[in-house]
Amino acid sequence: MVAIYHQNGDWIQDRHATYGRAKKMVGKLSPATDDRVNLDDIPQKNQEVLDRQMAVVKELISMMLSVSAGKEQIRTALMQKQIPQKLIDLAMANLA
Repeated sequence: MVAIYHQNGDWIQDRHATYGRAKKMVGKLSPATDDRVNLDDIPQKNQEVLDRQMAVVKELISMMLSVSAGKEQIRTALMQKQIPQKLIDLAMANLA
């Protein structure tokens, strides 16, 4: 739940809805390692989180394009800020 909140920057609707999303991802509590949740999958499994992250990255890309930065320079700068490459590629492909 905390990871979803952190990656989204806020609750999804409210904390109860966020808890419901987290509970679906976790399933059951088990010490088995094959049942663990990969926190990197949160945006792909929660459209609201992906949309929020995409909006932020698109805004960064637009700002950098406005100062004449090239796409490869932008990609490199965002990757240095540890923004996932998948998210960068998706945002760049969806720029209007």
